[in-house]
Amino acid sequence: MSDQLKKIMIGCCAGFVILFIILAILVGCQNSSKSYDDIAANMLKIGKRYFEKNEDELPTDDKDTNEYTLKQMISNGDMDEISEQMKDESVKCDGGVTVTNNNGYYLYTVSLDCGEAYSTKTLADQIIDDNLVEEGHGLYEGTNEYYFRGSVINNWAEFNDEKWRIIGINKEGNIQMVQTTTKNISAYDNHYNTTESMNGLNIYYQTDGRSSTIKENIDEYYAGEDFSDEAKAYMATQTLCYGKRSTEDTSRNGESECVEGQTLAGQPLGLLAGYEVIRASIDTECSTILNKACGNYNWAYQLQKTTWLLTASTTKTSKGYKLSSTGINETTVNGTTSFLVTVTIDGKVNYTEGKGTEEEPYKIKIEK
Repeated sequence: MSDQLKKIMIGCCAGFVILFIILAILVGCQNSSKSYDDIAANMLKIGKRYFEKNEDELPTDDKDTNEYTLKQMISNGDMDEISEQMKDESVKCDGGVTVTNNNGYYLYTVSLDCGEAYSTKTLADQIIDDNLVEEGHGLYEGTNEYYFRGSVINNWAEFNDEKWRIIGINKEGNIQMVQTTTKNISAYDNHYNTTESMNGLNIYYQTDGRSSTIKENIDEYYAGEDFSDEAKAYMATQTLCYGKRSTEDTSRNGESECVEGQTLAGQPLGLLAGYEVIRASIDTECSTILNKACGNYNWAYQLQKTTWLLTASTTKTSKGYKLSSTGINETTVNGTTSFLVTVTIDGKVNYTEGKGTEEEPYKIKIEK
């Protein structure tokens, strides 16, 4: 072998060695620090593990919470200082993992605030930031609540392997949603009505514990296999307003539906109320529940199935309301039709991805 060839081979080998060293250094640098997303994900695992080992610290009542703070994680040796993990002494962070009791199921959410460098965000805050308007189509701010109005296209969400439409954010800060399609059908009620000597009484729930047919079927649906325990942990209970509404009523704020003695707390599933459908239209001619103009500029009319409304009619004790793509109709409650349930997603759920469109809905990822 010539000296020249030996020099070429030695040079090539040396070049490979140097390249290998550079790659090793780069990989080492990448592995020496974590991203903030990685840290937040690790915090969530640490928090879950902590409460699994300390079950006595789990919240016992519905809507109660407890927190395993970032400071506790560090002081207990579960996690290094974030400044060490990020290789940046200037980093100052606060946060923790919150566990919430949602109707007996436990939801874990993480918060991490590192100032301008990084901050986790709730889905509720993301929805507000993306969609808040003062006129036209979008998310409106009411009294301690937000609700979508108009022919909005950005109130889609994906939850429990289904597409939902976001109704709004209630006064508790939780996200209200309604199904877009379903296989469920039911009469609103088929119990005997002594007043009219026929089957069908338009009362969703009576204070002595008697439930309508549709409430019985909704409760059965929740107790079945369609919602896993993990999915139920995301569902905050809701207070349903089942007061009746006349065909001439022009109120939009729930004053007719949410009357004293006709509200039901602690419900994981419900139905759209009449005022929620009416106020979703931005047509100024939409005034009463049977007004056909309410179908104009109204996302609620774009649901893929006809559905019973929670609200019943004051015309007769056998009358209720159905919503379809062609309008709201007054009808006897003993007939069967589909029903689209509403859920309320806990407002502490973290934003992960999505733009709220049908193609890119806000994704509520269920941790298993």
